[in-house]
Amino acid sequence: MKKIKILITDPIDTTGVKMLEDNGYTITQKSDLNKEELLKIAGDYEAIICRSSTPIDREVMESAKKLKCIAITSTGWDTIDIKTADRLKIAVFGQPANSKGGDISREGSFTPTAEHTILFMLALAGDFYNTARVMKEGRWEKFGFAGTELLDKTLGIIGFGRIGQLVSQRAQAFGMKIIAYDRDGNDKSKNLQLTFPVAFVDLKTLCRQADFITIHLPKTAETIDMIGDRQLELMKKEVIIINAARGGIINEEALIKALKNNKIRAAGLDVFVSEGHDLNMDLISLPNVIATPHIAGVSSEGQRRRSVATAQNIISFFEKGDLNNLVNNYKNS
Repeated sequence: MKKIKILITDPIDTTGVKMLEDNGYTITQKSDLNKEELLKIAGDYEAIICRSSTPIDREVMESAKKLKCIAITSTGWDTIDIKTADRLKIAVFGQPANSKGGDISREGSFTPTAEHTILFMLALAGDFYNTARVMKEGRWEKFGFAGTELLDKTLGIIGFGRIGQLVSQRAQAFGMKIIAYDRDGNDKSKNLQLTFPVAFVDLKTLCRQADFITIHLPKTAETIDMIGDRQLELMKKEVIIINAARGGIINEEALIKALKNNKIRAAGLDVFVSEGHDLNMDLISLPNVIATPHIAGVSSEGQRRRSVATAQNIISFFEKGDLNNLVNNYKNS
């Protein structure tokens, strides 16, 4: 087999890298490439492995004349120009999607994202951020802080896919009541083997009834600004809202206004409209916000699973023509 060159633009676990090298692939790892740097070298490679932090757009693909496939190690692929990939006959591979009914907790990012969501819920309900801060400042302020129990509270889950289901399982263990809104249908419970009740409701009802709201949706034209002024106005004053899905699903200016005016209690955010060096500090610096740098889906175990799945996708594509975990409309010619 011809020596195939693969460019890795974002760090991945070494297990997958070793799998590729052991199968005869030539690996080049170059992190933190800017657009100009990527354009200069993309033409040398048959495959690119990337995360969502490295957008692969039309210009990059058109400059990469040898490119046969792109493998993304993130859960979403909204930073890949899928239409251009289809047109140029470039296969785009995502992560395993439980298509064969396996254990969804074993996918690379599902479990850590669900656990990070619960972490946000506990930290904000218990005002952990502020209590930890005053202790670090050397102040013993035992009185004045009172947390909120999760027991008997209503959790509203927007997007009841794999991560939403894992969050619901964990929340149920805390004694929470679960309601959910899902764009794929009003009642997914008929098709899911749930061991606890989940009431499927419309978005307005969820916003009105929930004490906690978590978001687990992809970023699409339909979901951008899904939560804005109108939805925030419907929510309880004590609601805690969490987004570890994609930035832009919550309108950030509307969220800032609601948080500043005490229309809602708090927010836990792992994703933002602008990430990296162009952060919205008007939002992140608010005292009732806990923010993390888009790392909810990251765990050492998950990183290993992702790297292995990515390597398997590429190897099976080049050696067998398989299209495992394909996310675009590529077809073998």
